[in-house]
Amino acid sequence: MSNSAYAVTSLAALAPVPVTDETDDGNEWRAVRHALDVRAFGVNVFGNRDAGGAAIVEHDEREDSEHGTDGHEELYVVLRGHAVFTIGGETVDAPSGTMVLVRDPNVLRSAVGKEADTQVLCVGGPVGRAYHVAEWEKRALADG
Repeated sequence: MSNSAYAVTSLAALAPVPVTDETDDGNEWRAVRHALDVRAFGVNVFGNRDAGGAAIVEHDEREDSEHGTDGHEELYVVLRGHAVFTIGGETVDAPSGTMVLVRDPNVLRSAVGKEADTQVLCVGGPVGRAYHVAEWEKRALADG
């Protein structure tokens, strides 16, 4: 549901899109930013189909990375299931309801779902600058 003042959707209403890479480890993306036409910041839901699958693929947010981000700070919120994050080589256990903030865009981060259908909300943007849609998201939307 949408009008000029607000928009509404649900996790169930957003069809999961497989994240394509060299291996199909069950990682899926729900395009929240696109569905709600969010323009001020990046926001998406990532998850896994099977226990042990990637919920967040390993990546960084450097400005010069292949993902085309602007050096984003990222907040992850485990919506359901149970994730285990690896951030800069450190392990962070994150059951449902856990919030993890990664300030440094240079740090590698990833997460594995300990439970099937773990879903992680990711909100990000550059500190002190206007947000621009990342190149990876433009490519993914063009392919879909």
